[in-house]
Amino acid sequence: MSDSSRGDAQCGMWRKQGSSPSNLDKPIPRRRCEDNLSRSRSPGSASSSGHARDRCPSSRRRGGCSPRRSSRSPPPRKVKLVSVHRSHRRDYSRTSSPAQSPLQRLRPTRSPRPQTCERSGQHESSSASSQLPRALFLMGLPGAGKSTVKRHRLQPGDLDVEPDKYKCRHRRYSEDMSEETDEEVHRWSVRYAVSVFEDAVRDPRTRGIIFDSSGSNASWLKRRIELARDEGFMTQLLWVDVPKEVAVLRNRNRGSERDMTGQFCPEKILLDKADVLEKSFEELSRTVDFAERLPNWSESSGELEAALEDLYLYPAPRIRPPVLRPGGPNYGKGPDGARTPSPTPHSRRILRIGPWKRSDSVTRNKNRRLSWMDRTFKGNREQFVSEHVLGSRNVLLERNRFPYQLPPGIEHWTIWNRIPMDHEELCNYVEGWLDAREPHNVVSWNYDDNLGRKTIDVWHVHVYFQGKGGLPPRLTCPSSSKRRYCSADNSDSSEKWGCQRGLSTATTKAPSSPSRSKSKVSASAGSL
Repeated sequence: MSDSSRGDAQCGMWRKQGSSPSNLDKPIPRRRCEDNLSRSRSPGSASSSGHARDRCPSSRRRGGCSPRRSSRSPPPRKVKLVSVHRSHRRDYSRTSSPAQSPLQRLRPTRSPRPQTCERSGQHESSSASSQLPRALFLMGLPGAGKSTVKRHRLQPGDLDVEPDKYKCRHRRYSEDMSEETDEEVHRWSVRYAVSVFEDAVRDPRTRGIIFDSSGSNASWLKRRIELARDEGFMTQLLWVDVPKEVAVLRNRNRGSERDMTGQFCPEKILLDKADVLEKSFEELSRTVDFAERLPNWSESSGELEAALEDLYLYPAPRIRPPVLRPGGPNYGKGPDGARTPSPTPHSRRILRIGPWKRSDSVTRNKNRRLSWMDRTFKGNREQFVSEHVLGSRNVLLERNRFPYQLPPGIEHWTIWNRIPMDHEELCNYVEGWLDAREPHNVVSWNYDDNLGRKTIDVWHVHVYFQGKGGLPPRLTCPSSSKRRYCSADNSDSSEKWGCQRGLSTATTKAPSSPSRSKSKVSASAGSL
């Protein structure tokens, strides 16, 4: 009988000895039997059926795959389980030369479990264990560069499972989805990717699989890892790590490219994930066979500085990428009315004003406010400001109720005046206003005269205050001595009242109905 026919008879005889129908289609033992037979026929190995029987799990379990025995059959070798499998783990971790790049290196972070290689309760040789299927779990923020790393780690025949690849199959997917639709499509793509992954790990033909996810939900990813491990896969975890600022920059750049439409992740989701990845990696690394943290950025590249600059000019979070990107025309250009920082030494008017705008939600709220104002005052917005914002005062500096989206530590205020101020008058007023509120943590300020963008024909400009150390400005009412100074030097009772209150904050809640009394409308005054 030839080796090929004898191998078919051996595996066929083993499969026919099962006592239940479920034993007739066990895929894993059949694969093992075929693998051992192929090694017995390889050059340099023993060609006798006795040697094949010694290496075949079915022969040890049921007394032999073939009734024929070789007279030269050597006694079976006894291999200790622990030493064999530890040797396999070390050999696997040294498959890459130390001279190779970090993208091609995988270091074990703990001693692997010696029984990970077992799938049918039988001990295998180290050569057979080295052929175990591999499940690589990628984790990292959107924009961290997982796709680039994945191209270095993919092996021929590996299955790449990534939720983003399946989004286009959703019936509501489009290039310009709303925030709600984007969330629906994202959740569906994750469920679809999990289904593909589970089918693949249960398929005996799968030799390698890469599962791409953020890894922010440790318990969710842990269930995927445990499933792969139970199916006999060697589990590996790779965290592609970058600072969250760099991830935001890369996410914006790829989202703004025409050929990368749909690859932008809403930044609130990205920033929420960044807060939990460290803890998630620590938990998951105790579950897998191998774990690695791969920094995918360089301090000397200047990428972090560019990311911080971009976040200052176009603050996060955003639901879509900024139109202007680094290196493009008009990138970072402030509004036409924005003042450049003062060159005068020791001046506090040194804040750089970026192309800041309101977010979509704040813009909708402001438009509703203006619509209410038009209905209530029959289109006379100036009457509302004169009667219910300024009242009996000539000048008022207050927080803007509908502020721009600003970097951390910067606040948006508005100054109103019945008589227009020039640059020097405005600077003197703001500096004196700040001095009257010491101690405070304001380290810089500047203003934008809002040229061409005013919705109310009453003189007002936007003022920005920056707190120390990225903290919001703490602006309190004047001290008692300065309140007495205001009361003594100002003959107008309205000015005295304004100094006593400090005017650092205004109540800006709008009435729900235009039929409310005039006094209630006055209490709802606020900046626009």
